[in-house]
Amino acid sequence: MDRTARQLMDQDGLTVEPDLPLTTLGRLLVEKHQDGACVVHDGKLLGVVTAMDLIFQDKRPHLPAFITFMEAVIPLERPSRTEAELRKMAASTVVGVMTADVATVAPATPGEDVAELMVRRRISVVPVMDNGVFIGAVTRASMLRAHVEA
Repeated sequence: MDRTARQLMDQDGLTVEPDLPLTTLGRLLVEKHQDGACVVHDGKLLGVVTAMDLIFQDKRPHLPAFITFMEAVIPLERPSRTEAELRKMAASTVVGVMTADVATVAPATPGEDVAELMVRRRISVVPVMDNGVFIGAVTRASMLRAHVEA
């Protein structure tokens, strides 16, 4: 693939505000046939939200494992994991479910590198940043279009 991230960016890419209700986000993703959206406020990229973030809310909550020893209850994993999961499951707006620590690429990033990032990290939306400014996103749909057009 000889294209750059700028050339691969989804022209119909979706951006949403952090306070958007999740029900509205769900409808937008379905209507626009998108896997996710970049969360942007005042032109600043805050994170990415995907359909899987919405699906996550419908799963059974993870129950942490404990052992008891001499009347003491000892957690076998970090309680913070369960707390974070419950917060995400109870969220009602985009900011409550989005991923804030996102992988981004520069406009000149080769398409092969974008594909590698998407596969390795199992992500469907990669924001494109130009000197710290959000300019668009490469999505699964835009990568698929480029693959078909090649």
